[in-house]
Amino acid sequence: MRMFTTDRAKQLLLLSRRRSSLLSRPSPPPAAAAALAAASSPFCTSSTPAAAMATPPVTVDTINPKVIKCEYAVRGEIVTHAQRLQQELQSKPGSHPFDEILYCNIGNPQSLGQQPITFFREVLALSDHPCLLDRDETHALF
Repeated sequence: MRMFTTDRAKQLLLLSRRRSSLLSRPSPPPAAAAALAAASSPFCTSSTPAAAMATPPVTVDTINPKVIKCEYAVRGEIVTHAQRLQQELQSKPGSHPFDEILYCNIGNPQSLGQQPITFFREVLALSDHPCLLDRDETHALF
């Protein structure tokens, strides 16, 4: 998550630099300015260039410090301890009142033997791409 957030912040900073460099250039004709503003801002919902440029750019100084400090890791004390117990179980079987370690902290139900939720993925794929319903293979599945 931290990697994603950092990359996202960098993208927004680059976008704000592009916007500021566009503002420092000589003004293009009004029709070209509107097209340029719409093309340079994928997040803009307004059709007017003035509204598109009214939003202040995101910088390292203006971004919430919690975004920069956030962390997400599947490593940590719990995983380290579980790996140590796993090694002890392999080297000395019967040394603990259990014989296996289940890594439940990483949010992967398949690691616990649960079947993947393919049905929901298939339904979402069909709703996203309805022409798949016309294929013979699809009729065999549903």
